[in-house]
Amino acid sequence: MAEIKDTHNCVVEPNPLESLTLAERRLHNASIPISRLNPDVLSTIFELLAEAWPTEYIDQNSDSDFNCLVELNWATVSHVCHHWRNVAIANAPLWSDIDMESPKWAQLQLDRCGGSSISLCSEGSFYPTEEEKLLLRFAMTSKFAQMKSMSIYIRDEETLQLLVDTMCNPNISAPQLEELFLVGLCSRVVNLRTSNGEIPTFIDLLLRGGSPRLRRLDLAFFNFSWSSLAFTGLTTLMLNTGRLPQGQRFLRPLVGAGTFADMLNALQRMPGLEVLVLVVPLPDARYVPYGRVVELPRLKKFTISGDCFTSEALLRCLAFPPDAAIELDCTDSVEDPTPSALKRWFSAIHSVRLQDQRVIYPLFNSSNGAYLFDKIRIQKHHNYVTGTEFNIEFRLMFPSITPELTHWSITFSGQDLHFATFFSSLSLEKVESVDLDISMDTAPVFFGSLSSSLPSLSSMRLRELKSVIPFALFTRMNEFNPLTRQRTPNVAHQFPRLSALSFDGINFRVVSGNEDKWGALHKTWLLLFLYNRSAYMKPIRNLVFQGSYGSMSPRKLEELKCLVPFVEEIISDENMDSVSNSGYN
Repeated sequence: MAEIKDTHNCVVEPNPLESLTLAERRLHNASIPISRLNPDVLSTIFELLAEAWPTEYIDQNSDSDFNCLVELNWATVSHVCHHWRNVAIANAPLWSDIDMESPKWAQLQLDRCGGSSISLCSEGSFYPTEEEKLLLRFAMTSKFAQMKSMSIYIRDEETLQLLVDTMCNPNISAPQLEELFLVGLCSRVVNLRTSNGEIPTFIDLLLRGGSPRLRRLDLAFFNFSWSSLAFTGLTTLMLNTGRLPQGQRFLRPLVGAGTFADMLNALQRMPGLEVLVLVVPLPDARYVPYGRVVELPRLKKFTISGDCFTSEALLRCLAFPPDAAIELDCTDSVEDPTPSALKRWFSAIHSVRLQDQRVIYPLFNSSNGAYLFDKIRIQKHHNYVTGTEFNIEFRLMFPSITPELTHWSITFSGQDLHFATFFSSLSLEKVESVDLDISMDTAPVFFGSLSSSLPSLSSMRLRELKSVIPFALFTRMNEFNPLTRQRTPNVAHQFPRLSALSFDGINFRVVSGNEDKWGALHKTWLLLFLYNRSAYMKPIRNLVFQGSYGSMSPRKLEELKCLVPFVEEIISDENMDSVSNSGYN
């Protein structure tokens, strides 16, 4: 592997022919070119190699200096023979993917890229050196019109002012720029004053010289206004102003960002949006224009991170395809995300339709009024400072297409005994497997509601003791049948199609004497449950133990297989340590 060590002193380069001695020149002339293919064919091969094996950079910390090793990878072809070297150097696009991680190597690439389109990455060191700053200035001033993709971390005011002088100059255009990623990590004390005395933000003036091909804009830690013309004709828009410091409940409103109507106007200027990520404080939702709907017919991914009220308001103003992946990361002051609140968010995405009658946007299942989803993940975090925070991911179900995904992942934590009632408002008949990661003080009745809501459930994974214990109690309980006036064990009729059960991160132990410890999954309960399932109804065929921390040893697995022969497959972690004989007698 060829490497170039960036020491600010040299870059490994062959000596020119005129400086070689007679002996060295004879040796050089003796190296016959390998496979003297047509230069065009060689160039194509080199381009494919560069795509599959790009240059890499390895940071090395030393006591006296910061070094960066450049792994040439594809570029080693230029060291094979002088013919290959000449072909590689003459192919300007090969040198157009430039990373400022190594200034010396980047300078070499800038010299060889010619007039080809450039992809520039300048994440920079935490404290940029003068060499790095000068090289970035050279690239921005002499190659800006060739930029196709730019990714720049702005760590000081000098770099920000450089970008202002180029990107905000009305006389400088970016005709080839397609992707722009900017991260602002410094204070914004720069000269942005206009002729009328107003001071706009950097983003307000961004690319005002023109960038007709810009399709992806990713901005992090920048103030902005929704009226900026940079928000026009994009297919990907990602805005991130970061989280608030501890003690703040919500994202603080941006000064001068504009109204809710300004945000909708900006989205309307981008009808081709495919990806929209908003980790920013949204404008005040109390002034939402009544009946305003923005159509985004190509939207594939939509992520909102903010407070619940404004997120819901924005959802009700957008129309997008039913197969769009929607992710909400909402913060609310409520103690628990109640079923009514969850229904309100879900109904928000059904509240509008596109005018195109060829695309079906279901409001609800007309037969039972249930909301139709084929995947949902709800994760709630309790924060004593900010209140309740929870993340919701869900995907709509095509009414006319049989859903392929019938697996649900339910992650919940906190105190919410009403969560089970939420299932009654959903269409869950086709759900076949579910993961439960529930860190809440629930009751056995939760699993009764789960059983009635998930009649097709065939596989269940329990990830928390707080979900295993109520499940174990539930299977021991009896239910009174008013028709037969008899009590029927729950294990005899609940979860009728369940055939696979997994325990993740739960220890497997037994009761020691008469002492009842609920610190783990007990052998006694497990055996009774498996026997009763086999006696009354469809038995459990697959039993899985994951992350049980050595409590389910290979010997225990074999013993368990002998005790419950109707279980066809029992799986545990492959590299699990054996445990002592104590406790399993």
